[in-house]
Order: sequence, then C-alpha cells, then structure tokens
Amino acid sequence: MSLVEKNDDEHVIAKAFFVDNDYETQKYNNSFLYQTPCYSIENFYTSKEAFARILNREFGINTTERDFLKCCTDYSQRQQEFHNETMYLNSWLACQRFQEAIADDKKVVLSDFKVSKLFYEISIDSVVCKEEINHEKLEKLFPQAIGITEYEIENKMKDFKQGDMGKLFRGKFEIEFLRKIIDSLKQKNKNGEYFSKKYTSVHIDPNVNTLSTLADYADTPQSLIEFLEQYKIA
Repeated sequence: MSLVEKNDDEHVIAKAFFVDNDYETQKYNNSFLYQTPCYSIENFYTSKEAFARILNREFGINTTERDFLKCCTDYSQRQQEFHNETMYLNSWLACQRFQEAIADDKKVVLSDFKVSKLFYEISIDSVVCKEEINHEKLEKLFPQAIGITEYEIENKMKDFKQGDMGKLFRGKFEIEFLRKIIDSLKQKNKNGEYFSKKYTSVHIDPNVNTLSTLADYADTPQSLIEFLEQYKIA
C-alpha cells in the first residue's frame, strides 16, 4: 500500500494499481487500487461463460451445435468435481494464509506447486484424485506450515460451500484445471473421440503464455469497468 501512496503528484501522474483478493485475508480501501472480486485474475478465465467463449472461438463449435452443449455441461460437472476434491486444500490454505498474515511470516510457498500432481486425471470426462486430500497429506506436502485445527478448516469449508467456489478458490489451481480440460479436448478431437465430428482449425495452446493466449475470453466484471471509468479522458 505504501507504493500506491508514495507519489502524491496526482495532477501529473494517473495512478492505477491492481491486487488479487487472495483468500480475503486483507481488504484495501484506496481509489487508485482495484482489488479483484475473486481470488485472483486467473479466476476471470475459468468461469463457465469464459469456457463457452473459448469453445466457440478456438474450437470453432457453433453455440447451437450439440457438441457445444455437451462440452459446456461436462465442463460444469468436471469443475464441480474438481472443486469437491480441492475443497479441503483450499480451506486449509485459506486458514493458513490468515494465520500467516497475523504472524507476518509466510510458511507455505506455492510457486512450484502443481495441484494436478494430486490427480491421476483431469479431463473433460473424468476427474480422478490419487488419494484423499486431508490434514495428514498436507502436513507431509508442507512440513513448515502453521498448525491449523480441523475446527478452523471445517468452518472455512462451510463458508466456501455457501459461495461461488470458482471465484473463491485459488486462481492458479483453477487455471491449471482449465489447461488440462483444453488439452484433453484437443487430444480427443485429434483422435476422433468425444465430438460428433472432427474440428480442423484447433490451434490453441493453453500451456504457453496462458493469460495472454486466453485474454479475449476472460470475464470483465462490472466493478473493473467502473474502476477504469475514472481514467477515461473526455
């Protein structure tokens, strides 16, 4: 926040800053700063609406085709299954981040952690976890973590179940899920599987510069539009 307020020459410089909401561990109140209404910017890319746009424009599937409805339905079901499997992980991490904020000491570093490593398969027709993601599993994965009680985790799980998990869960987990789904669709199309016909102009690679590649399909929340309005030049 100090960086946001460092330069007070508002007449010369137009300042705009963007920060992820994370697990709602800290709320900011500054007119120059936009805080995402979801966990992070990645969550804008993984909604059902964003996926539908990817399907239409990158796979060339018309919105009136049976394949389109089939893909969208399966995506929603697989995403729900993925959320069910990662519910405990996200809840544990949310409690962890809350305790880290109090202690001002980050114990769990996720920069090299891939949630897909916990799954045998993440595809358009199957989400299979290798083993239950529980307290014991997470303590082995992150031995430096702050101790979190089951009571705290269960309360956070209740909170998450009452909200939109696609927005509340860690964005990098969500975008990793989306990449796996797109990869599986590309492979099935190549093999002549799943779809009613083979689509010949599928060139998307979600694993290279993912956010840039999929930027045109991400959701644009009204709150972001309103934030940027203040920078419009008449």
